[in-house]
Amino acid sequence: MSRVADYCRLFRPFVALMSGGASAAGYLAGGGGNILACTAVFAAVASLAGGAAAFNQCQEVSTDRLMNRTKNRPLPAGRISVRSALLLSGAAIMTGLLLLLAEGSSVTVLLGLTALVWYNGIYTNLKRKTAFAAMFGSLSGALIPLIGWSAANADLAAPRIWALALFLIIWQMPHYGLLVLKFGDDYAKAGFPTFLDVWGEKRLIRLVSIWLCTVAVGGLAVGLYGTAETAASGYSLLIISVLLIIQAWRLLASHGRSYKTAFGVLHCYLGVLLFFASLAATEIPGRVYQLAGHLLHGYF
Repeated sequence: MSRVADYCRLFRPFVALMSGGASAAGYLAGGGGNILACTAVFAAVASLAGGAAAFNQCQEVSTDRLMNRTKNRPLPAGRISVRSALLLSGAAIMTGLLLLLAEGSSVTVLLGLTALVWYNGIYTNLKRKTAFAAMFGSLSGALIPLIGWSAANADLAAPRIWALALFLIIWQMPHYGLLVLKFGDDYAKAGFPTFLDVWGEKRLIRLVSIWLCTVAVGGLAVGLYGTAETAASGYSLLIISVLLIIQAWRLLASHGRSYKTAFGVLHCYLGVLLFFASLAATEIPGRVYQLAGHLLHGYF
């Protein structure tokens, strides 16, 4: 594996880009219309999330060596030193905070710092002590769209953004549950307590199926509350909600073996919801419908 790939992997780019996308959705949902500012918010949160991920790997390098899914990461494999990773992590975090300060306000920076401290300071330490750490850790993910919303100078007391934040908390429960079903043995090797220790496999499969259905219903509720303001977005959410419920049933029927497909649909669901949330406060849907109307009028 090349050196460049190792450094990229250190920052967990998929998670970082997802976090940046969620913050950009929050910015657009809050009425932010400046594309450069939106890009800066995306880059800021992606940098912050990447830095937090790199710092987390420094914190957990000893346990990462014990798990098959993480033992080949750059730090436990010895391809990057902990000192180098700490320096890069600090640089990424500072870059993210400075970008937030430039494009947002002190409240925006405070939200970013809170998410960072909650993830690296509270959640990471709780993972060693309780199987329910993910429930506490989900709060850091829920803050991400709030960061974008704040950067757009939108009202932080608005129920719509808190509904989206609550949805993200709910979404992270089946996300973590599916990871446990797949990597439960690895977590046990590293000494991390999981839901399997509390409920056992059969009960956990039932709970994850219920959580998947809850995400589907919760996403529709968030959409009806203002995220899906057009018929097309409403029908799209309905279709993918049905698909998620089908995956919940398949997970039960397969005794947990279909977790990979359920994991993919769950992530697609989040992407679709955030996409429509970002469009809801913009003029893009109206312009698309207006253009379609003109085209159809000219055709007929």
